[in-house]
Amino acid sequence: MNNLARLVVGLGMMMAGVYWFLKSVYVHQGFGFRHNNMFYDYNSPFYGSGMSSVTGWVVLPLLLGIGMLFYNPKSAWGWLIAASSMVILVISTVTSVNFSFRSMSAFDFLTMIVLIFGGAGLFLSASRKG
Repeated sequence: MNNLARLVVGLGMMMAGVYWFLKSVYVHQGFGFRHNNMFYDYNSPFYGSGMSSVTGWVVLPLLLGIGMLFYNPKSAWGWLIAASSMVILVISTVTSVNFSFRSMSAFDFLTMIVLIFGGAGLFLSASRKG
C-alpha cells in the first residue's frame, strides 16, 4: 500500500473511530460545587441546604467587589475580590460538567479503539519521511 493510500485510510479510520467515540459519550451538567467535590461533604455549611456554593455565596463577594470598583476604580481590594469571585465561578462551571459512556458491548468498544489507534498508526506511518 503506497503512502497516499495509507494516509487516506488511516485518516478515515481515525475519523470514524473518533466520531463513534463522541457519539458514545453523554455530557451532563449540574451547576455548582456538588456531589463528588470537597465542598459538598458532611462538614460543609452547604450540605443539606439544597444550595451549591456558587448559587449565592460566590456571587455576593462578586457584587461587593463590583460595588467597590464602581465606588473607587483604583481599589486593589475591589479588583482582588471581583477577580477571585469570577475565577471561582468559572472553575465551578467547568468542574460541574460530567462525562459518561453509554453502555456498549466489548466488541463495539474494541472496534472503536482499533479504529482510532490503528488509524492513527497508519496515518503517522504514512506521514513520516523515509
